[in-house]
Amino acid sequence: MRTRTRAIAATATALAVLTGALLVPRWVGDARDDGLTVTATGYFFVGGQQVTDDTGDRTSTTWTGQAMVHQLVPAGADEPPVIMMPGLGLSSSIFLSTPDGREGWAQQAARAGHPVYVLDEPSLAVSGFDVRPFNAVAAGEAPPESQPTMSVWSEEEIWPRWGFGSKPGQPYPDTRFPVQDIDQFLAALPPYWQAGAGVGGARAGAAPRQPAPTPSATASGAGDSGGRGPGAPAQEQALLALLERTGPAILLAHSAAGSAAFAVADQHPEQVVAVVAVEPVGCPTEADQAPTAPTIAVYGDRIAERRQTGRLDACRSTVGLVDAAGHPARLVYLPDEGVRGNTHLMMQDDNSDDIWRRIADFLADS
Repeated sequence: MRTRTRAIAATATALAVLTGALLVPRWVGDARDDGLTVTATGYFFVGGQQVTDDTGDRTSTTWTGQAMVHQLVPAGADEPPVIMMPGLGLSSSIFLSTPDGREGWAQQAARAGHPVYVLDEPSLAVSGFDVRPFNAVAAGEAPPESQPTMSVWSEEEIWPRWGFGSKPGQPYPDTRFPVQDIDQFLAALPPYWQAGAGVGGARAGAAPRQPAPTPSATASGAGDSGGRGPGAPAQEQALLALLERTGPAILLAHSAAGSAAFAVADQHPEQVVAVVAVEPVGCPTEADQAPTAPTIAVYGDRIAERRQTGRLDACRSTVGLVDAAGHPARLVYLPDEGVRGNTHLMMQDDNSDDIWRRIADFLADS
């Protein structure tokens, strides 16, 4: 097999991007009376490469490794850009709306004057994962065990793991997740892939299982660690490609996306205005790896039951290191502030507006 590659420019041509003033109406379930006036919305791609495969009697040229970016640029934007990064096996939908039809954090950040970019990592089906390993196995050119795992989060896994309830259909009495509309959330979960077999969330149609705390399980919320999540190098490259387009930005990373955000903050501090970490993987515990920018970490409820104590402890260390170095730093552990019932998907919870205000106040004061 002979393969030719050509890198795609980091600032890929925008697709379906509207320019000029545009009024975005309020969301169906949102109580606001005013719309949001934006000068750019839509999506584009960053990173990736063009791959040409000359196997057999035909030539096949495809794009792979690119990451989809949704943008929302408000009219009169006068604040630093915010790049929002969903966790493992989650898409930009978690920041763009809520299951019950309220505005997402993306719209709220845009209302505050921030250009917003929501980054879907390259491993998602909506971005540009590489189909060649699957085709090679199907053609008998590679062993089955080399085939990547295509996965979708199962409802049986996410209810207890992310703090919705003890099992599907049995929400905790104080849960803040809009479980009455969970079908909308489940429908938005995209397929994602990981190299090698037997990693990640449950395969679609597979029986629910309780994996050991492998790196992938840790990243998805099962493990009790602050360690590095899967897919981080590819996500880092996509993030750097996006930063080349946006300039220095606030990195808002959820769950496994924390690995890429903290790595970029460490290796390219000039590109990072602030770090917002929402129950992240990857909080550094060494002073020479801690961000040199304002940093806030936010945690919800039932941390021990969700096996996130290690992550929380790591983030306490990170916040302490950032503060000791003279930069603004804060850990928001919502139960300590009298707020109970928040889940791993707090940007979807029914008090997501209140949590965003806490983040926005920190950024404004920093």
